[in-house]
Amino acid sequence: MRLCEFEMTDGNAPTRISVDLATLSSADPTLAGLAYLTKVRTTQPPNPGQNPSAWSCTTDLGGASSFGNAAAGSGGWVDAAQPVFMVMNLCVFADGSAIDEFGLWYHANDIVRGADLAPLMRYQPGDKLPGVFDPHRIGG
Repeated sequence: MRLCEFEMTDGNAPTRISVDLATLSSADPTLAGLAYLTKVRTTQPPNPGQNPSAWSCTTDLGGASSFGNAAAGSGGWVDAAQPVFMVMNLCVFADGSAIDEFGLWYHANDIVRGADLAPLMRYQPGDKLPGVFDPHRIGG
């Protein structure tokens, strides 16, 4: 899978979001793209030790929390050439599209990491976003 990564330095630390190339370049919607554009609201997972972005991916969006290969101690998609963002967690959907779990979760909570992907996606729904995801859904 080819990923596009967007990074910016905002305040004290750099932030990043990654998305698969097909989602970014397709004129048709992908589930990862629709999940980003819909901004499904979530609450914290019931277990305080759970990763909230993985919880949102699996419980609220029906995706699979994918930690890629296990080349790093904590798992994740690993790119050893990245000095800051070596490991990433992807939310992978049934159509094969994928997006950075943390970037997706932060965006749903009105925080842009790396870049706002909405204007960068080739697919532009205008005022009519397909109702695949319920933007008002809260928790499982």
